[in-house]
Amino acid sequence: MNIRSCLIVCLLLVIVSCGMAQKGDVIRRAFFDIGSGSTKLVLADVNAKANVVTILHEESDAVAYKLDLDKSRDNRFSQEIQNQGLMVLARMKSAALQKGAVQFAGVATAAFRSATNGAEFAEFIGKTLGIKVTIISQKEEATLGFLAATYDESAKPEDIVVWDIGGGSMQIVSQDATGNYEIYYGKVASVSLANYIIEKIKGQDLTKISSPNPISESDSQNALKYVNEEANRLPQGLREKLQNPATLILGIGGVHYYSIRYQVKAGKEYTLDMVNKTLAQQIGKTDQQIGGQYSSTEVSNLILVKGFMETLGINKIKVKKTNIAHGMLMFPTLWK
Repeated sequence: MNIRSCLIVCLLLVIVSCGMAQKGDVIRRAFFDIGSGSTKLVLADVNAKANVVTILHEESDAVAYKLDLDKSRDNRFSQEIQNQGLMVLARMKSAALQKGAVQFAGVATAAFRSATNGAEFAEFIGKTLGIKVTIISQKEEATLGFLAATYDESAKPEDIVVWDIGGGSMQIVSQDATGNYEIYYGKVASVSLANYIIEKIKGQDLTKISSPNPISESDSQNALKYVNEEANRLPQGLREKLQNPATLILGIGGVHYYSIRYQVKAGKEYTLDMVNKTLAQQIGKTDQQIGGQYSSTEVSNLILVKGFMETLGINKIKVKKTNIAHGMLMFPTLWK
């Protein structure tokens, strides 16, 4: 589908969605999490009066906003990545409409915060697709992720640390007994580390090379040094809480749930030992040998997680299939 066809589809979708209505107190919402490396759709029935959210459908597709931005000379999204992003959103909205969605909204994160035309593109998505897109701050991203991850845990919030890794940013969040947050705001994340390996460690042209693979043992060690330096920037209070054996550490987002968990073949938890063994097996592999639409970041994700776990004394992560979407489905201002 070319961009002209995409825009025609988008217009039809907006017209169709305008004629639909909710039934009673339950409304079917489609939420779009437009991240730096992927776009996610979460479809749910929401009863705001009863405070009940029932997830019906989730899906994700790769859209490399962060990589596109790193290749840019003027810190702007290219027309190509905007076209790709529009087509992915149009396809997802079409699927949501077929499943009965009547409200559509989304948030954009790190790459949109950084791009000089991020706000302009978000506005264009709204006008073209009828999806209201809000660019949220890294603090909002962090607190929403913490609330979404901890709401069904039996442990007290002050005994939990939530570690969220995205394509272009990372947040590690804790809360004290008074409800105040302590947050580490990281810029070393999934796509940014892969790009660092390509450009700074391997000395390749990022405008021509889009994957760091195959990553050698030497490349891995150099990347680990860089990650270790970043991990040492965590605030002291967070470091102490992470090193406390009584602290529950929750890993959320696609890197933890899909990339690491699947690679180490874990269930609800994975350990540093599992990460180390898997990284040793993945070193030297090409994208084709790794497989999947996110193959370019799989090995560097292992390096990223290994570096933080080693530096911060983390041995075990409990993985949760949750992201900011689960909290945003009930967020009133997003759905006005």
